[in-house]
Amino acid sequence: MAKRKISGQGAVAVNPFKLDALEVERLRVQLAKRANQRLVRLERRRSESGELLSEIGVAQYAYSQIKQIRHIESTKSGKLRFRESPVKDVTSARQELFALQSFLNQETSKAGTAARYVSKTERTLREAGITAAKNKSFYNFLNSSAFTALKETLSSDDIVEIYNKAYESGNSHKKVQQIMTQYLAEREAAGKTPDIKSLSKELGVKPITGRGEGNKAWRSYKSRRNKARRKASK
Repeated sequence: MAKRKISGQGAVAVNPFKLDALEVERLRVQLAKRANQRLVRLERRRSESGELLSEIGVAQYAYSQIKQIRHIESTKSGKLRFRESPVKDVTSARQELFALQSFLNQETSKAGTAARYVSKTERTLREAGITAAKNKSFYNFLNSSAFTALKETLSSDDIVEIYNKAYESGNSHKKVQQIMTQYLAEREAAGKTPDIKSLSKELGVKPITGRGEGNKAWRSYKSRRNKARRKASK
């Protein structure tokens, strides 16, 4: 079989099941070295709010894949790396090659791109009047399992707005996140899906109705953004 050459920093798209064991191993090691270099850079860079880029998005995906592939149970992500040494199990090697491509093909796996993207998001939220966005804890929440779980049934916009209302009412970031996490556990135990009304009640704030309540700057921002999206789709 002819050798497949993967060079540069562009997108990688190779089906591991169409390669023999030797090619899988050669490409896996080559991409693992590139991916690990990106992880190191992400671990050294911070966003404007001070958020470590390695605690956001694709880096967390990479860490979770490394734990799964290498059967690591530790909850700590720091210093986790893709394997650059030989792997005898070809099935495991193919699995890792899939994960490597998924990570490397994300633009935000590059520290510079990730820093620009995250910082832009932070500025947008602050300018839109999201008071909670002035604190690093808020961005930790956006990358938490609680936020991910809530997004399965609620929109990101609604979650952000209800979080901000709870924060502005006097709750600390820690308290808001504890309440949301407990709320999710209770809804799951009861076999019920999350909804804005019950979540608002749990947080002790008025639910979002779309009739003028909530943060005016945030509503204005959403309106401008939605108009821009509609215009772009035409």
